[in-house]
Amino acid sequence: MDDALSSRTRLYVGVLAGVAGFLHLLLVFVGLRVGHLSLAEALFGPGAVRRGALVVGSTALFLWLGRGRRSRSALLWVDVAAIALVAGSAVLDALNRGPAQRPELASLLLVALALCARAALVPSTGARTFVVGLVGLLPLLLISRSLYHGFARTMSTVAVVGFGLALLAVTATTSHVIYRLRRRVLGARELGAYRLGAKLGEGGMGTVYEAYHALLSRRTALKLVRASEHDEQQLRREAELTSQLSHPNTVALYDYGQTSDGIFYYVMELVDGVTLRELVDQHGPLPAGRVLSLLTQVSASLAQAHSRGLVHRDIKPTNVMVCRVEGYPDCVKVLDFGLALQVHGTADAARAAGTPEYMAPEASYHPERVGPATDVYAVGVLGYFLLTSNVPFTASTLQELAWAHFSQPPLPPSLTSAHSVPRDLEAVLLRCLAKDPKDRYANGGELHEALSQCSASEWSREAAETWWSSQPPVPEKSSTRDVAVTVPEGLVTQQIPSSRLARAHENPSREPVIARI
Repeated sequence: MDDALSSRTRLYVGVLAGVAGFLHLLLVFVGLRVGHLSLAEALFGPGAVRRGALVVGSTALFLWLGRGRRSRSALLWVDVAAIALVAGSAVLDALNRGPAQRPELASLLLVALALCARAALVPSTGARTFVVGLVGLLPLLLISRSLYHGFARTMSTVAVVGFGLALLAVTATTSHVIYRLRRRVLGARELGAYRLGAKLGEGGMGTVYEAYHALLSRRTALKLVRASEHDEQQLRREAELTSQLSHPNTVALYDYGQTSDGIFYYVMELVDGVTLRELVDQHGPLPAGRVLSLLTQVSASLAQAHSRGLVHRDIKPTNVMVCRVEGYPDCVKVLDFGLALQVHGTADAARAAGTPEYMAPEASYHPERVGPATDVYAVGVLGYFLLTSNVPFTASTLQELAWAHFSQPPLPPSLTSAHSVPRDLEAVLLRCLAKDPKDRYANGGELHEALSQCSASEWSREAAETWWSSQPPVPEKSSTRDVAVTVPEGLVTQQIPSSRLARAHENPSREPVIARI
């Protein structure tokens, strides 16, 4: 719930009700003293009834908003209804006046007051203010069309359109400026003990900042997300799932919450390191000993997640970072449990999700069967990539790629790797890549045990220290993929109902299993 939007919308409607009530009483007084109307005419004449309807309607909205917490969508509809009420009252009043009084000008003034009050009071983007302004201004064209003819109609229409466009520009700009300033101020002021630092990156759903805890002097990565009500539920679920994990090879979630302005935020461990994708891109295939060390840590992170009923579903090189922790070089951090799935009792189990090159066969064709062994398959692909700088399967289309994962045996990495690959490590990876989940290691714990028994030993802590000492320092402020909070990339996988995937399984050459959006 956006408390700021609720309180500001109620204040705005209250201002409308107050101004409408004041004008109504003022005109009643003028009618009695100047127009020499009777009390009945002043209170119950046609104009008075229309003005009274506006007062009653806006007051009713004001009271309704105060009777409990309202959803964001309800508040947005109230926003539109309030300006529509003002515009409707103005049009009806103008149509009952003669053209000699130029009633469209008075109506423009009334709507302009309402829109200016809204721009100043209601948190809104410039685009939404523009749309709401159109709702208030377009009905005023009925006045020109109904009361005037010929040249007079043209001039009246030009006046309404010209003044209306200027009003839209002013109010939309005002809303945009106030909205951005308010978001910045509230982002800095209402994030508890965290002070925002440099912006690390920005994506479609959020912005990532370096942040500092005021009392602990701890550097963190803080991600601000503006989301709909549905997105908020997903974001809270993601945060709650990640907060259950405390393994040293899993990126730590320190805090999460929502500001009074509706901005959702995560506070997570800031990792100064590189992703495995960057590591391979910059240095080529890795020696088997280092691959074994990295995969052992990845499997340890997954072992804890699997023991708590969570499946990552998107293990890939860009979601695994390696960094240098004091006393422990080559420390792995598994990122982004945003697609994490509870093995039991989750509707998302009926949908495919992940990255096609790393998805197990069941993730594409039978997503309801996704489980810990699905992550084991992805670790197998990851290990294959680290040893060879290539994934085991490639294809020109996504459906062909999914079919390759389902039907083709992988080429042993020892045949294509630039480094020697021990047989025991290769055997572990090939078992991870088994088509049937029952033929793989059941979970991260079993995989970790198998990797721990492999004999590749040319990569030691001393070797890791030497390697890191030879590298240039990792920049503290870099793109979002270099920190432990990742902004979604432009290429993602679309979630597809399992019924469609079942049809793809029956005829894979005709039905795409994954789509790019």
